Amino acid sequence: MPTFIKTPSEIYDYGFDWDDGAPDALESAEIISTSNWDLGGLTQDSADEVNSAKTETKCWLTGGEVDTDYTITNTIETDQGRTLQRSHIIKIVEAR
Repeated sequence: MPTFIKTPSEIYDYGFDWDDGAPDALESAEIISTSNWDLGGLTQDSADEVNSAKTETKCWLTGGEVDTDYTITNTIETDQGRTLQRSHIIKIVEAR
């Protein structure tokens, strides 16, 4: 699971390319129908995004407590009825 570092006041986008060829990737011609995020306590800065090809997701996040790791999870449903999940770890650090 990838780990990303941010400060509490930074606003970053985190997401997934679901058409990346990984074992849990979209199948040929499959697209994302819905995308939902479990933010593990972080604050969402703007609405969830799915790109125009409906193969990538994104969520803009802010907040968090210094020296705390948060796991964010993206759950998608596809037009072929599959439910898939991927997660990132977000480590909060003091401003440099």
